[in-house]
Amino acid sequence: MELCVALEYYSRRLIRAINTSYHKVHNHNQHTTQHLTITKVLLMDITSFLKDNNLSVPFFVLSSIFFLLLVVKLAKPTSSKKLPPGPRGLPIIGNLHQVGDRPHASTAKFAKEYGPLISLRLGKQILVVASSPDAAREILKTQDRFLSSRVVPTAFQQPSLIPHSLIWSDCNQTWKGLRTLCRTELFSAKALESHSRLREQKLGHLVDFLHKNQGQVINLEDVVFITLFNTLTSIIFSRDFLDLKDVHGTRDGLNESLHKIIEYGGIIKDFGIRKGTMKQYNKTFAYWEDIIEERRAHVNSPTWSSENAESFLDRMLENGFSNDQINQLVTELFVAGTNTTTSSVVWAMTELVRHKEVIFKIAEEIKREINTDKISDSHLSKLPYLQASIKEAMRLHPPVPLLLPHMAAETCEVMNYTIPKNSKIFVNLWAMGRDPKVWDDPLSFKPERFIGSKIDIKGQDFELLPFGSGRRTCPRMPSGIKSVQLILASLINDFDLVLPNNVDPMKLDMSDKFGIALKMEKPLKELFVAGTNTTTSSVVWAMIELVRHKEILFKIAEEIKREINTDKISDSQLSKLPYLQASIKEAMRLHPPVPLLLPHMAAETCEVMNYTIPKNAKILVNLWEMGRDPKVWEDPLSFKPERFIGSKLDIKGQDFELLPFGTGRRMCPGMPLGIKSVQLILVSLINEFDLVLPNDVDPMKLDMSDKFGIALKMEKPLKVIFKSKD
Repeated sequence: MELCVALEYYSRRLIRAINTSYHKVHNHNQHTTQHLTITKVLLMDITSFLKDNNLSVPFFVLSSIFFLLLVVKLAKPTSSKKLPPGPRGLPIIGNLHQVGDRPHASTAKFAKEYGPLISLRLGKQILVVASSPDAAREILKTQDRFLSSRVVPTAFQQPSLIPHSLIWSDCNQTWKGLRTLCRTELFSAKALESHSRLREQKLGHLVDFLHKNQGQVINLEDVVFITLFNTLTSIIFSRDFLDLKDVHGTRDGLNESLHKIIEYGGIIKDFGIRKGTMKQYNKTFAYWEDIIEERRAHVNSPTWSSENAESFLDRMLENGFSNDQINQLVTELFVAGTNTTTSSVVWAMTELVRHKEVIFKIAEEIKREINTDKISDSHLSKLPYLQASIKEAMRLHPPVPLLLPHMAAETCEVMNYTIPKNSKIFVNLWAMGRDPKVWDDPLSFKPERFIGSKIDIKGQDFELLPFGSGRRTCPRMPSGIKSVQLILASLINDFDLVLPNNVDPMKLDMSDKFGIALKMEKPLKELFVAGTNTTTSSVVWAMIELVRHKEILFKIAEEIKREINTDKISDSQLSKLPYLQASIKEAMRLHPPVPLLLPHMAAETCEVMNYTIPKNAKILVNLWEMGRDPKVWEDPLSFKPERFIGSKLDIKGQDFELLPFGTGRRMCPGMPLGIKSVQLILVSLINEFDLVLPNDVDPMKLDMSDKFGIALKMEKPLKVIFKSKD
């Protein structure tokens, strides 16, 4: 009997709560008030029945709790602000089940149905994804003040490290100081020039290694990664950490730890294991602890002078950096820089292998413009077709398919939609690069689309943003571009690339694997006959497109020969190679190294394209989709470097059709180095080698599937044979 009395009391309390809620919402929503009325009557009937029959039903208690929660929810006033449209999700998990393992591709598909600015829910978290140049411009430029905060994935939420992070910390004075130091010492024009000999030396080691391994199947990603990694360690620590001789074995401890840090850091499905990441961080730090202490003793000695500085480490120590600061910055430079550049190289090379005509054009460009055995940084400007091929590879295979997430610091308006505070914001570079509204024949690898085009990859052209744009632009963009160019040019110049087992290049598996860098699902492996691995992604994608389009490769080789005509190609020569540059743009259009720019987060609710972006929403820019949009690009799926010849589109973050490095304050600060690296690598390869697929594989049958990550990689690695040019 006591239970019934208690039950009656509880029920009356619940009914009073419903009455209160009824009055709150009566004038707001007639449909809701009807449901409340029905619920109240039902509860009163159940209570009377239980009391009259002296029954106790535990289920009633549970049902009452459910009804109470429903009442509370219904009592809340509905927001009049509208979010960007998107697919209907499930209770609790939202759209988690719809994102899948290739979020750059799934969000690109949603964009086709719901528009260039969409919203998703992963649990309680709002994600906003931009997939067009206009949407990217709104987020990365117009609303940059509200949307440039960072969302830190769970795996990277290390309290002792975040304040020292170049990637994840807020845009505060510490962050600005880090970017200024990196820009001055690593990525400025002066720094790039001072490091040019070092880049050329490491590239020489790669070429020599390939020459000594003629006829052997080589995993292009591994050798490019080691080359780029040692270039960076030499700049930072004045020594190499990895050895090309070990490329055929398993990854060593350092290499493995760096890759695991990347794997733990989920930027979409944020379920990273923080403990596991910290373990890998500590493993990585151990590799240079002794070096830091040794150099700290030198810097703190009475006889020390700034003129004695031998490395970037010395500059950090001079500025009073703690070990935590050094460890965090160096690890981020390694993880973000080498992986995205490696991805660019691999995708570019894969496209080149599949387009023999493109690689032929690049080889001709190298021969015509440079005509030397060794390609240097100074040669890269003379290779516009190579540069167009790299842009085209980055369009199709952006090194970072989704720009690292931004966060809305305040609620704001974007494109007439509300972006709530704390929303995660992504820019889908992968979608942008494949948008038929932006690119003609977007799925074709056509470096020619960048010949004469003003679209660049430095963050100003929002059609092509492989390095992002704005204040979050990748700081390594200058060095990344230069590395991709130099590697590709050198490989094309020195070798013929052949796929093993006479594989048809057009049957290469082009599937990608999502991650921080977009990688090929199946690594590209090549045979280097009489011949000799972020930025690596850009180089690989560009090379894949060139292998698939021999006529483009030939044009680049002719340009190199005509404009440079030297054995050694240097940074200073890259400006003479417009067709090479157009080819790189075209590769970055189709294969942006980062398919989705690292997600932004809405600091405040704002409006984007007449949609509401809630605070704290994740915002992504889909570069991959933008580069394949037929509304932006004519014949977007074709690899046509000529589309950039005479075009003003660049990849430096100003042209929103092409943003491989991002744009705005979150633009990749390494863009200049990244661009230079891609150009120099490509021109060197084209100048030194003929590229042949093993087993007479048809280049147009290469598997072009990509593998989503922060850098976009090939699902199946490209393997080719490099034949020395005599």
